[in-house]
Amino acid sequence: MQAPDFVLDRDRDKHWTRYQKAKKLAWNPQHFDLAQDQADWARLDETERHGVLGAVALFLGGEEAVAADLAPLLVRLRRRPEYETACYFLASQIWEEAKHAEFFSRWLTEVAGNPDLAPYTSNNATRLFDEVLPANLDAVLTDESDEALVRAITTYHVVIEGMLAESGYHGFYRSFEANEILPGLVKGIRHIQRDEARHIAFGLDLLRAAFQRSPNTRAVFEETIEEHFDTALGIVADYFAPFGEANPFGLTAMEQLEFAASQLTKRQAALSS
Repeated sequence: MQAPDFVLDRDRDKHWTRYQKAKKLAWNPQHFDLAQDQADWARLDETERHGVLGAVALFLGGEEAVAADLAPLLVRLRRRPEYETACYFLASQIWEEAKHAEFFSRWLTEVAGNPDLAPYTSNNATRLFDEVLPANLDAVLTDESDEALVRAITTYHVVIEGMLAESGYHGFYRSFEANEILPGLVKGIRHIQRDEARHIAFGLDLLRAAFQRSPNTRAVFEETIEEHFDTALGIVADYFAPFGEANPFGLTAMEQLEFAASQLTKRQAALSS
């Protein structure tokens, strides 16, 4: 086997460090106590239950999509020896995304009684999760350009994880933790958010590397955001549509939309520094 033309210092490699952290902070979706959630669910009225299910359904659909669609990025990076440790981390990320979907599925089954989630789908969510995401990730299998790579990472790690998921966590805390209900769900969200923080940081590092190799890809990054910004905010707006200005737990649509936009601005600023 030919020796690589670079030396990998794993002690100083961010991807390797995040991979080690993923192992250290591993958790099991089956180990959360949902007894209080079951008691709280029994006391919620129909409108409140719709408020919970709409949020959980969005997360479950998103987690299932990202878990299924990340593999092409692993294949793409595996072709470059310098991304050896990035591939270790990506393998852990796929596992974590599957765990996130498992957690929401378990919660829906054991607490909400395995409800029909079809009423909580929307055209915006379908477009982003079922059309845009797989198309942009699959593209890197045949297009090895940095432009395709940046488009895929921006869609996955910035728009979906860095904007939508982060605003979703905020909504869960403001709706459920602030009202002291559904502690098992909130605890699971905290573990998921901890995982996702690593995922977002990983994606930002991949983007920085791509910008350094191909400065023109900064324009691709901004174009991808502009292309999908309205769809992402539309997903947030769709959640509130049945309730009006606020969900049953006091979270307003304006607060959530502004928080989502602020998270995107935060990621853009991190890449501009």
